[in-house]
Amino acid sequence: MFLVFMIGLVCLGLTSGESRPSIKKGAALTPSVNFCSDYSPWGEDVTWWYDWGHWPMYERRNNCTANPEWTPPDHIEYVPMQWKWWSRTNVTDRFPSTGSYILGFNEPNHRGQADMTPAEAALVWPEMEAEARRTGKQLVSPAAVPCGSELNCHGDAFEWFNEFFDLCQGCQVDYLATHFYTCNPDSMMDFLEALWLAYEKPIWLTEFACPGGDSTVRQLNYMAELLPRLEAASFVFRYSWHTFNCFSIKRTILTKMYMYITLLITLGTLGVVWSFPNGAPQQACDTMMPRHGKYPQNWQPLPNSPKEPPFEIVPLKNEYVHDRDEVHIQLRALWGGYYSGVLIQARKVKCREITDPVTTPFPGYSTAAPHPITYRVHDDPVGEFRTYDDRMSAVTCWNRQRSAATHTTRNWKINETISWTSKNANLGPVLFRGTFVRQQEVFWIEVNSTIVTDKNAWDIPTCGVDRHLSSALLYSAAAFIVYSITWYRHH
Repeated sequence: MFLVFMIGLVCLGLTSGESRPSIKKGAALTPSVNFCSDYSPWGEDVTWWYDWGHWPMYERRNNCTANPEWTPPDHIEYVPMQWKWWSRTNVTDRFPSTGSYILGFNEPNHRGQADMTPAEAALVWPEMEAEARRTGKQLVSPAAVPCGSELNCHGDAFEWFNEFFDLCQGCQVDYLATHFYTCNPDSMMDFLEALWLAYEKPIWLTEFACPGGDSTVRQLNYMAELLPRLEAASFVFRYSWHTFNCFSIKRTILTKMYMYITLLITLGTLGVVWSFPNGAPQQACDTMMPRHGKYPQNWQPLPNSPKEPPFEIVPLKNEYVHDRDEVHIQLRALWGGYYSGVLIQARKVKCREITDPVTTPFPGYSTAAPHPITYRVHDDPVGEFRTYDDRMSAVTCWNRQRSAATHTTRNWKINETISWTSKNANLGPVLFRGTFVRQQEVFWIEVNSTIVTDKNAWDIPTCGVDRHLSSALLYSAAAFIVYSITWYRHH
């Protein structure tokens, strides 16, 4: 029923041009199985495509015989690729003058693909640079990929890239290309972020899918989970779906639904947006719990979603003067992630919990990090928030104006900045507590910042120890010691 409903959307003529355009989304189309009509539903949502060649000639000569002058829509950029290096004559004057990019060799570390060692690729890369200069284009690196099941590849992606860049120092490589087939969105984003951190070049993900014989519905759900994260990740420049091993009706359905997927996400058909696209409801002010009828990930994680919140609330100062300071706060998504909805409040700190040291492995990392110190906080929000763009807004909670900040759009967010002031109140130490929503069923509560202290206020007491009682005990102990010393001297 799920798949039939989505196909029905296509039949009703709902095009992705009605959704928010994506400047990243492209399509990888195998020439021998694509036809002129395959390009008709693209609308404005797919902005580029490639077919592993120099020109879209195969489609025109073999699959568009009824219209030999056919060309793709003007707004869709064709990106040529030098699939493998055969000879200089194979390259000279072959790339079109239109467009802005040239894709490098296809999977050079796999023997069944371009089959080039890093040394071989570095040797001929100056020829690619010459073509880029001649046509005024930027160069995308060879697409080294994980070895997967191939035991005799020329090193994995990182090994291949490391040697290539060592041998080709000073070469023109404007972007980094790769492929990755997995059904785990977190694994994908971890892999792409690791490439970005290693080479600091914007990434073209030119092939990806949930591989093998997985069901169509599972692949569509994978699209719905991953595409927003690719859109939100600043280090991902472009991406293109490729359904390999699916030369059937399923392949056609998946490719066409990929073209429509931003529309489906926008409509909420795949359930990837918060039920309250204009911000958290008033009922969420007390518990900060979304009214989704689901458990937060912290309590009961869903498969392929981390239990630990993949977000952080970062105050840009650790103390404030309560009568004049404004504290700027960043709401960050970690590890290439994103959030669609958020609710932030400031809470007065009551006391610090006494806990045993614990280490918790964070998702995507093998090292352990210390468990954060926990604090008890008061239930009501304090101070006032200010926002800086139309994606966030300060709202009223507990009849206190601007005492919380929440989202105003369902667009994907990776780092929003807001600010907070105490409004001349003597609040003492505070922390910022947040709820982050990625999808309707995937959200995290009680994400806490570090403590921001009040310069004019007191230290944080330990929970369970009364301040006045502990002072009295201290004075009593001191008096007893003095009395004991005096008695000893006189006896």
